[in-house]
Amino acid sequence: MILQSTLYCEIDYPYESNDCYVVDKYDNKHRKLKLQRGINLLRVLESGLFYKDSLGNKFLVYPCEGSLSFEIAKKCLDFSELDVSFLDYFCAKLEHDKNATNKDRKLVELFLECFELGVYPNGFLRLQRELLGVEDETTQQ
Repeated sequence: MILQSTLYCEIDYPYESNDCYVVDKYDNKHRKLKLQRGINLLRVLESGLFYKDSLGNKFLVYPCEGSLSFEIAKKCLDFSELDVSFLDYFCAKLEHDKNATNKDRKLVELFLECFELGVYPNGFLRLQRELLGVEDETTQQ
């Protein structure tokens, strides 16, 4: 099923009311909904799916504290490929590891921005647990 998540989050939509679709990476439309200017309650989608409004803006909704800004949602963040060692190095030294790629450096900066905003995109909580040395409940015996 396309929409398995039962987690909903608020997003602050800045444009006039228009149609929005749930789309996959090929822009195939799966579901239509209506966006209103201001606060909208949208479902956190499973991996590989996005929202796309009739203005052409593609965005994701993430679990967050409070309402999610549309500017953050449009970044379509995913931290699943970020190596925790680059994040750990930056937190310890306040500079990037010399082996970090430009993409890694950008992801570290975005991770810290999300941390301050209370926004939790894909891969965020895993990195946070690894950084703090906290075991995942699924790995405990």
